[in-house]
Amino acid sequence: MAGKTYGTMDVKQMSMLRQDSKHNNIVISAEEDVEEVIKRLIPSHRSQPLSVDATGENVRLLSMVLGEYPLRIAGMDRWKDLLMNMNVRKRMQRAIAGLCPITPNPDYFTGVLMPFQKYGLDFLLKTGGNALMADEMGLGKTVQTLAFVAQKPQSVPVIVIAPLVTLENWRREILRFLRLPDAKDTRVEPRVDIIRSGKRATLKPADFYLINYELIHKRIGDIVATNPRLVVFDEIQNLRHTNTYKIHACTELANHGSVMHRIGLSGTPIYNNGVEMYEIAEVTRPGIFGTKQQFKEKFYDVDEIYGEVTFKQEELSRFLKANLLIRRKKADVLADLPEKNRIQQTVPIDSIEYEKKIKQMYVKIENAKRRLGVASEGADRKRRLAEFNSLLLELRVEERQIAGLAKAPHVVEYVKGLLDDYEDEKFVVFCHHLRVHKILADGLWMHKPLRIVGGQSDTERQAAIDSFQNDDHRRVIICGLRAGNVGINLTGASYVIFAELDWSPAVHAQAEDRLHRIGQQSRVFAHYIIGSGTFDEYIADILTAKGDVIRKILGDKAESTNNKKALELLEEKFGTDSRLIGEKI
Repeated sequence: MAGKTYGTMDVKQMSMLRQDSKHNNIVISAEEDVEEVIKRLIPSHRSQPLSVDATGENVRLLSMVLGEYPLRIAGMDRWKDLLMNMNVRKRMQRAIAGLCPITPNPDYFTGVLMPFQKYGLDFLLKTGGNALMADEMGLGKTVQTLAFVAQKPQSVPVIVIAPLVTLENWRREILRFLRLPDAKDTRVEPRVDIIRSGKRATLKPADFYLINYELIHKRIGDIVATNPRLVVFDEIQNLRHTNTYKIHACTELANHGSVMHRIGLSGTPIYNNGVEMYEIAEVTRPGIFGTKQQFKEKFYDVDEIYGEVTFKQEELSRFLKANLLIRRKKADVLADLPEKNRIQQTVPIDSIEYEKKIKQMYVKIENAKRRLGVASEGADRKRRLAEFNSLLLELRVEERQIAGLAKAPHVVEYVKGLLDDYEDEKFVVFCHHLRVHKILADGLWMHKPLRIVGGQSDTERQAAIDSFQNDDHRRVIICGLRAGNVGINLTGASYVIFAELDWSPAVHAQAEDRLHRIGQQSRVFAHYIIGSGTFDEYIADILTAKGDVIRKILGDKAESTNNKKALELLEEKFGTDSRLIGEKI
C-alpha cells in the first residue's frame, strides 16, 4: 500500500531520509522543474531522492531557492539549526571584522595586556572562545588565553593540553595572572593539577588540569569525568597528523557535552599544507568544514586531465580569518612591543639528582654553622665566619651547575620545538658550564649548532660568528655565558635563550646586547629558562623585572645580597638558619 505523498516522496522514504539528514546531508522534496534548478545551482547534489551536503554555502543557496519556489526539506528542526548557525556565523564574521580593545576584568586578571593583546582578547570573546590564535612566537598567546578565562571565570574547569616541556610554565603563568572566586566570593589562586601519569585514576578537584599530548589518550576518561568547560590546545600543530591516538582523544574531548570553549594556540602558520588543517579546525570549532570530503571539494582543485591537485591556500586563509583564526606578526605590532622582551619559561628538572646534591651542600653549611656557633671571639670567630661565607659562595656556584645539568635535557627539547616550529628564525643559546654546553650541542646535533666556548682562538670564534650571521642553514649557535657575551655581533637572530642563569644581571644584559645592537632589524625576545624548584625562580624574577631594576642592583652590594638570598632559599628547602649572614667579617 502506497504511503501518503509528501512532495515527490512517500512517508517511508522521508523517514529513511531524515536519518540520512543527520549525517551532514540535506534531503529535499520538490517538483521536477524546481529540482532541476537545485541541481544546476549545486552541482555536487545526489539524486534519487535529491540531497546535498549540509555546508554553509549550500544552506545559503537552498534558502535563496526556498524564497522563490515551493520545496520541502526533511527534518525541519535540523534545517532551522543550519539556518541559525549560518546567521550566527554571519554575525560573528561581522563582529570579528570590527574588533576593539578589551581590558581584562581586574577582579580576576592581575596582569596588563599590550594594545594588540586587548584586540586578541576581543577576538576570543567574539568567537565564543572557539578559535585559533596563531600569533607569532613571543606575542603572548598564553596571557591572552588567561585573560579570556578572567572574563569568563565560569569557564573552569579548564583542560590545557601542551607539550611536556611547557606544562610547568603554564602552571607558573596561571598562578601569576589569574585569581578566581571561591565559595565565599573571595579571590584566590587557581587550583592547578599537572597530570604526569598515564595510569587511570580519579582526578582531584581543580580549576586547571595540565596534561601533555602523549598522555591525553590514556587519561581521556578521567578528564571528561571532570566535565571541563574550556579546552586549550597549546602548540596545536601537534594534531597535524591524522589517525593518531592523540587526535582521537582530543576530538572526543572537544565534542564532550560539557565543553563550551575550545582555543587552539600556535605560532606557526599551520594552514600551509592543506588537509591537515581539517583536524585542527575540528577540535577548535567542530563542524566548521563539514566532512573531510567537503573540505577537500571546497579547497582543492583537481585537474581532470592530468589528475594534479592544487590547494587553494589563499581561499582557505580567507575562510579561516573570517571564521576561526587571528594571526599577528611581530612586524604588525612593533609599536606595541618594547625593544627587548624578556620571557620566563619554566621547565621540569631531574629533581631527584638535584635534591641529592643540594642536600650535600646543606650538610656542609650546617657543619660550618655549628663550628661558628662554638667559636671563641676574635681571630677564631673571624676565621669561622669567613669559612661560613665562603661556603655560601660555593653554594651559589654549585647550585648553578646542578640546576643547569638537571634542566639541560628539557632545554634541548624546548629549543628543538622552537627550531621545528619557526623555520625562518635563528636562535642564540647561552649557557655557563662546559658540561651543559656539551649536552646542548649533542642534543641539537641534527641542526649542526655552531659553538663559542672559552679556549677558542680568535679565528675559530669569528668563523663561527660569520657562519651564523651569513648562512641561512646554520640556525643555532651555543655560546658560553661569559665567553660569548661581549665583543661579538649576533644580529642574525632576534631570539636568545638562556639555558642557565647567572646571579649577576649585568652578564645577561651584555649577552642580550649581542643581538640588541645596531644592525638588528627586529625586536629581541629573550627566553629565560627556569628550572622548576631551583634558585632560578628567584633569579629570573630579578632578571626579567621591568624598568631599570638591573642597573639598581649592580655592584658589590648585589653580590652580598645574593649570598644572603641563597641562604634564605636553602632555608626554605631544608630549614637552615639565615640569621648569621648579617654578621660582618
